[in-house]
Amino acid sequence: MTVVVVMMRNYNQDAYFSSYKNIERDIRIFRRPTHTRTTTIIRLYIKNVTMYKIKNSDRNTRMRFTTTTILIGCMAIYLYFGFDSGQCNRKCRVKHGTGWNDGRYYGRLSLSFTSCTCYDQDDVRISTDVPRFFEREPAGYPYIESGNAGVCGEDMVFYKTAEEATKRNVSIVNCGSCGACSNTRDVGTYHKMSNTLTKAATKCGISYLFFGERVATYCMRESTSMTDACIDCWVTNMGCTMTHCFKECVLKFELPINSPNNPEGKSDSHVSLTSCLLCDEMYCSPNFIRSCGANRRCAGVNTDIGRPESSICPYVNIID
Repeated sequence: MTVVVVMMRNYNQDAYFSSYKNIERDIRIFRRPTHTRTTTIIRLYIKNVTMYKIKNSDRNTRMRFTTTTILIGCMAIYLYFGFDSGQCNRKCRVKHGTGWNDGRYYGRLSLSFTSCTCYDQDDVRISTDVPRFFEREPAGYPYIESGNAGVCGEDMVFYKTAEEATKRNVSIVNCGSCGACSNTRDVGTYHKMSNTLTKAATKCGISYLFFGERVATYCMRESTSMTDACIDCWVTNMGCTMTHCFKECVLKFELPINSPNNPEGKSDSHVSLTSCLLCDEMYCSPNFIRSCGANRRCAGVNTDIGRPESSICPYVNIID
């Protein structure tokens, strides 16, 4: 009995012996017969050990939750303000060059975290700082819905109409202007992976978030058969999405791999997309098309996202 009491005292001094009432209870217990006294002490010991473990388990759970919340908050602040993810390069190249893959220009994040300082390839500063973020554009931006019937031929020449390209016996790879992805290999990959490319690119985008651009590039090379230039366009778009849509895609956890891309089903409106895809649609897709030419809609691909028919190019004729 003495051993049991000492064990209880050492195991949970604060929980069991901290109050006068508990001491009184101990005295009453020792006035009972020996067998009753022993049984009662053992029961109390088990009860207090259990309560001690539960109490400490709750404390550990709270500590883990608090620590996780702080880490996520710090990561969000770092990604939003401190980690540029190539956004200043994109903004300066779009502002002063021919698109966000124009290597003649680069940018650096200013101390305000809201603007970028642009430089040319000779490290000469260009004019004044530019806003860090792209402007929001209407959902469903590109060329089909805006009435621009121009097309890009497999010869990388822009034709004002599809009829003009057809008369010259040139196959059409995408609606709109030509770019890094405007070729038969990349457009062919779009069609072959029409229902899988979204999730494959999302997984590579997650690798970008944790391991950076090089790992994401390797991931895209292993997951697709696209050209290196077009893969650069896709990886650049991942950085754009990370910069502009971190809250919608990561904090809300509405990535294409874990939520429906178009919750309301295929419709005539782009606004039925998830907040993650809609954000990318308004901030990043327009510059992807301007810089890289063919995205999947412009290349005539009907994907698992469920886009409106009016936004899918009907002129592409390189696919049997």
